[in-house]
Amino acid sequence: MKPLKKRGIDLKKVNVIAIGGSGTRLRALVAGKIDAVPIHIDQAQELVATGKFRILVEPWKEFDNFLGEVWIASSSWVSNPQNQRAGIDLLKAVMLGFRKADQDAGWYASAYRKYGTDASMQKDPGSKIEDIRIMLAQTVKAWPPDMNHRIEIYRELLPIYRDAGAVSGNVDLDKVVDVTLVAQALKELDRA
Repeated sequence: MKPLKKRGIDLKKVNVIAIGGSGTRLRALVAGKIDAVPIHIDQAQELVATGKFRILVEPWKEFDNFLGEVWIASSSWVSNPQNQRAGIDLLKAVMLGFRKADQDAGWYASAYRKYGTDASMQKDPGSKIEDIRIMLAQTVKAWPPDMNHRIEIYRELLPIYRDAGAVSGNVDLDKVVDVTLVAQALKELDRA
């Protein structure tokens, strides 16, 4: 919503629909069923290369803080010490993955080919994969080594979420955003 408002677009004149999965959104855009979609930057670059599409919004330029990875669990789940341990271990794994993707081209290329959501990604040339990794690492800054998970960021984003209708009423961020598991994960990684 913030980029639309910034450009003077009347939000009441925009039809927003929810379509799960970037691949599904991409296909709907290419088929002409919708006019604009959020998709991954590598998908966007391929569309731009056709000459039929252009990138309208680059979130990392629009927002001071752009969170690409957020994990959500219920309060009751997080209150269980075994689950806290699992959460800390998960966050450590995510941070290690972020750090490897940011710094290790070979590791990233292997993961890209193994876990890519499209079968054609397995055959992508190393140069294409490295171009994507460099963009994500250096331009988008997609993999902050500490996950950039701080309560101040949520305070900045809350008004945007309210404007978008994703959050209503009074929200006490200190009660709904737990940064302690990330803090513990960082301590353990720093000791390792």
